[in-house]
This record gives sequence, C-alpha cells and structure tokens, in this order.
Amino acid sequence: MKKVFALLMFFSLVGRCFAGGSLPSDEVLAVLKKNKVLHEYVTSTLELDPVATAVRLGNHFEELSALRIAPYEVMVKPKGAQEFTMVLFVECSQKFVSKDGKVFDMDTEFEEATKNAVEVQDEVISIRLEERAPEQE
Repeated sequence: MKKVFALLMFFSLVGRCFAGGSLPSDEVLAVLKKNKVLHEYVTSTLELDPVATAVRLGNHFEELSALRIAPYEVMVKPKGAQEFTMVLFVECSQKFVSKDGKVFDMDTEFEEATKNAVEVQDEVISIRLEERAPEQE
C-alpha cells in the first residue's frame, strides 16, 4: 500500500511539473535544424501546420516555467496536399543547464534543476511520422 501511495504522489508531482502546451511550428523547425539531414528531409517533403504542441514545464521550474520542450508534435502533410493527414513527432534528449554552465543529472538532481536551471539544450534523437485519420464531421 505504501508503494502505491508513493507512486500516486510521484505522478501527482510530475503532472504538475509537466503539461501540454502549444508553440509555433517554426520553433520545432529551429530545434530540428540542429540535425541537418532530418531538417532537410522534413522541409523538402512536408508542410507543417503553423501550430505544434510540446511538453510545457510547470511553475516548479522557476526560471523555465512555461517553456515548451520535446517531445514535439505537429500536424503535417506532403507538400502540395490539401489536408494535414500525418503527425510528425520530434524526440530529443535534453540537458538542463544552470547559468554557470552546470548540466544537471535529472535522475539525481531534479530538485536542484527545478530551482537553478535557466536553459534546456535539445538534441534531436529521432523523428516519427504517423498517419492521423481524418476527423469525422
């Protein structure tokens, strides 16, 4: 029973630290630009919806509150197509960094990172496309 309670408390805290949020898809392209091959593929073959979604950091992250971080999701369509029929997922690894350049180990220094991180550095590790069925009207 204690383990169940501890897990519920953990997920309650995590839910308050991370939520969904929207951002311009141009910001996703800026992150993706760090990987030239993937950026070139996406921009040469797909059109992105102007609005993307990502994880939104909660107010527990003092300096980074409301920042959007990966994974990113954006509706896409093949260039020239009429409708957005796919979702592009951009997965990244992140480094939470303090103003003096310290990179926090999020497994052991989560509390310190929430108080002292001032930057998140994304590194694209993969993209994924999924077909999205058209919405029924």
